[in-house]
Amino acid sequence: WLYGAIANWRRWSDIITLQPYYLGFKQDSNTKKTSEDQNIHSTGLRGYGIIGGTGWDYDADVVYQFGRSNGKQQTSALAYALELGYTFEDTAWKPRISAFYGYGSGDRNPSDRKNQRFNPLFGFNQPWSRNDYFSWDNLHAPKARLEFSPYQDLLIATGYNAYWLASDRDSWQRAKLQDPSGQSGDFLGHELDIRVRYKLTSRIDTDISYAYFTPGNMPRNQDKPLNSNFFYLQVTFNAFE
Repeated sequence: WLYGAIANWRRWSDIITLQPYYLGFKQDSNTKKTSEDQNIHSTGLRGYGIIGGTGWDYDADVVYQFGRSNGKQQTSALAYALELGYTFEDTAWKPRISAFYGYGSGDRNPSDRKNQRFNPLFGFNQPWSRNDYFSWDNLHAPKARLEFSPYQDLLIATGYNAYWLASDRDSWQRAKLQDPSGQSGDFLGHELDIRVRYKLTSRIDTDISYAYFTPGNMPRNQDKPLNSNFFYLQVTFNAFE
């Protein structure tokens, strides 16, 4: 079961819009694998806005989780995401530069009965990694991005990303890698990506993306030293204009 409530406070929307929210997640195992049992409560607050006519915009989100996870472990986890951007409105291509920092706590000790690992629930992973290698858990993720539109129907976005484990004893979940001793290090690697979206006709949209990932010391010490390339092409046909 996934359930929740989200509110919007727009009284100060010329400065900030506030979104307090609550999400509950409950999963009961029908087998003897008690690690599948989850009962997690997420309380969060998001604030975002545009700073007058300055060209600056921001988005901040902080979430605290508590409850029970992995069968009998007590959950106490924290995550936040911060973004600050600036758009050059007076230039022809209207470029936007932005800096982002995301954090999701990791489990400090896999052997105890406490779990500090943030659960991203069913979150979308593409904003974290175009390769889909990372999610909002056990992670430090600073990013720098550039977006611009040379033509009316063309948008180009590119960025540099770096990733570290929040807890070097906890796992890199998406890659199924873990060193409980923490001796393999915490740096996961770099990722460079570019995405091009173009409206070919009033009914056809195209989306092309490429990402290149270089592993850091943690995956290399786990015998995963290879770089990777990811590419996709998406074409969408709209039946109605």
